[in-house]
Amino acid sequence: MNQIEKRVRTLDAWQQRRRFPAFAFAVFKKFGDDQAGNLVALLTYYAFLATFPLLLALSAILGLVLKGDPSLQASIQNSALAEFPIVGTQLSSQIGLSSLGHSVPELILGIAGAILGGQGLGNALQNTLNTLWSVPKVVRPGFPSNYLRTFGLLGLLGIGTILTTAAASLVGTGHLLGLSGVPIKTLAFVLSTAIYIGLFFAAFRIAAAKIVATRDLLLGAILSSIAWQ
Repeated sequence: MNQIEKRVRTLDAWQQRRRFPAFAFAVFKKFGDDQAGNLVALLTYYAFLATFPLLLALSAILGLVLKGDPSLQASIQNSALAEFPIVGTQLSSQIGLSSLGHSVPELILGIAGAILGGQGLGNALQNTLNTLWSVPKVVRPGFPSNYLRTFGLLGLLGIGTILTTAAASLVGTGHLLGLSGVPIKTLAFVLSTAIYIGLFFAAFRIAAAKIVATRDLLLGAILSSIAWQ
């Protein structure tokens, strides 16, 4: 045994005897074993592929339903764009709210593109969660269950936009009640975190196979919502 291997084994024995280093090393090791980097890249690709048609469909719906209230249209669209970390403001400035279509053809194109892109995103999310939970491929959902789960995830995206917009409205109501500064920021954080926990939990439950216990998904939903915040 050479000196390098001896020192590696000594370090490995040390981390196995200590809870926190062992946990951190186990997460790092599993990340590599599951090829999580490739899974994350695939999720990112399909997320961007579905983003623009979803925005187009949202803009068309708002234009048809809220013709008489352009300020509310802009408010909802800004809330939706805010859900894209880092790139949300760039999307808003590059495409421009007024440049998105507000007609039936744009709505049809947006929905069709969202379904195609969202289908890939839903399938990628199902594959990611089932891979991380080591679900055997023979017990993973097949056709048509996997497609129904995908459409459920797409519906969840729409529900999430509505709920986050409603939360923003409640925060605005807080200003009317005289709340400001730290209290209003705390209210916004608590409301949005609670919504995100519910959304992540529902998404994980829809995407993961039934063999994964529901209670085991809760911690991941809580941590994901905090990280998203």
